[in-house]
Amino acid sequence: MGVVGNVRFSSLDDGRGLEVYAPNTQLFAGDSYIVVRTRTDAEAVRHQLRTAIDAVDREQSFFDVHTMDARIQRAIWQHRIATAVLALFAVIALCLAVIGTHAVTAQAVASARREIGIRLALGSPASQVVRLVMQRWLVAVVAGVAVGMLGGGLVAGVLARALGMPAVPDLLLPAISPILLAGAAAVACYVPVRRALRRHDLIDALRPE
Repeated sequence: MGVVGNVRFSSLDDGRGLEVYAPNTQLFAGDSYIVVRTRTDAEAVRHQLRTAIDAVDREQSFFDVHTMDARIQRAIWQHRIATAVLALFAVIALCLAVIGTHAVTAQAVASARREIGIRLALGSPASQVVRLVMQRWLVAVVAGVAVGMLGGGLVAGVLARALGMPAVPDLLLPAISPILLAGAAAVACYVPVRRALRRHDLIDALRPE
């Protein structure tokens, strides 16, 4: 006698009901399966099993023979489709976020051209002005990315429980998203600042409106 952990027997949607394991010799079930673990090719083992069963009883049925990978794929195909659709929307959302971050940051930095011109006219080094502007806006972007990652982790946990799947962290998208957003923000900061440092742009920025 013993207690085993909870398992999902036929699909990921199975509830965690009460199950009893019994030896096949004591409690024979008509829908029993025999599981064979092998290190060789599955097709070769299938023919060997057929030969071994025929040697004992040629009338014994032998059907529904599949590898464990094939059975798992057949059991989770609906979840795979749902995951693919969600991943597609996630990629679209990430692209829109990158475009939006770049546009908003570039517009905000471009609106500070007059301030940049005044700082340069008062003698501030160009490198110091670039560093100041990039620090100002990148801090806001990093804070937004941190909040977004926290919210994304919470939503991922909720979706995993709703789909009946283990909440195994996938580090690929959470690692790519901050890099892309920070890169877009850095480019959006740097390009307008460098443009504002040009002599004719600096003169235009200092002209009274």
